[in-house]
Amino acid sequence: MTDKAPNLLGVITIAAWMLTGKKKRFLGLLPKPGIADKEIIDTRRFSPAVGNALIKDNWAKLQKTLNCQGAVPVVPAYILFESRIKLIFSVWAAFIRRKGKRGNPARKPRLRLFIGYLLTAIFILAPVATGVTALIRLLKKDELNALLTYYQTNELKEK
Repeated sequence: MTDKAPNLLGVITIAAWMLTGKKKRFLGLLPKPGIADKEIIDTRRFSPAVGNALIKDNWAKLQKTLNCQGAVPVVPAYILFESRIKLIFSVWAAFIRRKGKRGNPARKPRLRLFIGYLLTAIFILAPVATGVTALIRLLKKDELNALLTYYQTNELKEK
């Protein structure tokens, strides 16, 4: 499932949700952040396939069946984006955690720095990254297609 809002609106609404802890329409104007409730409820359509695999203890064809039902729509541009964001957020998380556990007031300056970075990334870095990602997608089409196939399955990569 994915947030159906246009990227910039999605980033703004999810950032507001992340910073306030409230999943509501930002400023009463923008769409509700994250996955729509209806889309979450619609995942019930996967229950028969999962239930059948569970009852028969036969998981071999489950992923293919779920894919045919639209369970894993992978967006190639998100593969590159998510791999970069995962690294950046893990660095920020470690930086913030070094000042103590959740709720520790010593973390506030670092959290403020993160919020500043996040706003800069959303409004300045994201548009540049979108252009760079488009170029990378053209140059690494075969590699991205392999990743697309990988993310649409539940097979683990060989090491």
